[in-house]
Amino acid sequence: MKTLLVVAVVMLAGFVSTADADTIYAASRYKIWEIDTTAATASQIGTHAGGMLESMAIRPGGVTTGVVGGYDGTLYPVDVSTGATSATLGGNAPEVQALAYAPDGQLWGYQDLSGADQLIKLDDTNGIKTNVGGRPGRINAMVFIGATAYCWVEGTGLHTVNLTTGAITDVNGAAGGTNMTGMAMGPNDGILYAGSGSGDLFSVDIGTGVEALLGNLALGEVLEGMSSVENIPEPVTMSLLALGGLGVLLKRRRR
Repeated sequence: MKTLLVVAVVMLAGFVSTADADTIYAASRYKIWEIDTTAATASQIGTHAGGMLESMAIRPGGVTTGVVGGYDGTLYPVDVSTGATSATLGGNAPEVQALAYAPDGQLWGYQDLSGADQLIKLDDTNGIKTNVGGRPGRINAMVFIGATAYCWVEGTGLHTVNLTTGAITDVNGAAGGTNMTGMAMGPNDGILYAGSGSGDLFSVDIGTGVEALLGNLALGEVLEGMSSVENIPEPVTMSLLALGGLGVLLKRRRR
């Protein structure tokens, strides 16, 4: 029985150790990238053959598919397991600077309207937008942390977003020093990562909006969007259940 317990603990350790390294994804103007957040390095996994990209979002639920937004207002399907983008879905929202999926699967974004960006909802099957409102300034990055939407406003940093009105609230009232063009949550470590157009990778304190430089990704192109695949921790859960069952067996044996 001790042998079985040791094996179960080793299995659990194996599952946990695989969750230590965090990977997020990015789109530059014509390429798709996988980012190692620990090393602050990027590996190209795909090339986009369509028009210039401006944003990226991966669907919730642990899937690897999502969309990238083109400068011309079209959406393209993307699969980050292969780095492949597909033929355009269409769309009517030119210059969507930021995209993010809510936990319920609704796609949100910000459309550039002469430097004052507007919050929009998008249908990810055809790219058609619905205007929501709010034109607080230039916004190039958006992310959901739980059910709360955040955006990065050029010059003033991290804000929360009211999805009903489009109103935004600065998380700390301080100016943001870097213009972030992408944001993504680390699926395992719970850290908010952000990238600048020049390819610098940062961690961002969600409570204060303070950024810390991790390194430069050396993309060779402007970073236009970031996203991550949601972690669904089923293997660890199953291992914990197995350990619990072994504990019950051990207790019965002792009796």
